[in-house]
Amino acid sequence: MNYRKIGLCVTSRCTAACRMCCLSCSPGGEERLDIGCMRHYIQEAAAAGIPGTEIGFTGGEALLHYNDVLEMTQYAHSFGLSTTLNTNGFWGCDRQRWFPRIQALREAGLSVLFFSTDCWHQEYIPLDHLLEAMKIAQELNICQKLFIMETAKSHNVEEVEQTVLQEIPDVKIEAVSALRAGRGASCFASEPMREVLDAENALCS
Repeated sequence: MNYRKIGLCVTSRCTAACRMCCLSCSPGGEERLDIGCMRHYIQEAAAAGIPGTEIGFTGGEALLHYNDVLEMTQYAHSFGLSTTLNTNGFWGCDRQRWFPRIQALREAGLSVLFFSTDCWHQEYIPLDHLLEAMKIAQELNICQKLFIMETAKSHNVEEVEQTVLQEIPDVKIEAVSALRAGRGASCFASEPMREVLDAENALCS
């Protein structure tokens, strides 16, 4: 089997400590992927020669190590690999600082921004900060998609969809099932999961 996407978990540090986080990331997270390791994995991905191979940067919040992400985005692009980034959009709180940073990522080869929000993320990242981050992506013509996590009982998907689509009508939004892992294991111990994605989640766990 040929895998066309490699996910690099840059850090366990995050601007949030969401109760449902399957990786138990937090502002105190200390794990960090060495930049030499990232360079090695990118080299191996390029050497495999699989068309359409994609390097995805995630965390935690990968942009807390912005310089590493920028350097590795440029490095992946030098091999002709596309790059994506998962983020909670915390940086929407400071447009002046982050617009040129995201623009530099775009120029380095970043092709897609994957945003995440839900009732748990919003305890740490206000929705208006996320919306501002998404507007920056839109202005820079970066393809973006929003993921909203939910269980059978805990969700605010419709509310978020309505708010986001009023500001960014063409954004793609997808609801995804929470996982009973990390902090999510205790958070959802007695709560039913969404069944529609159970099989898919089993493959990802």
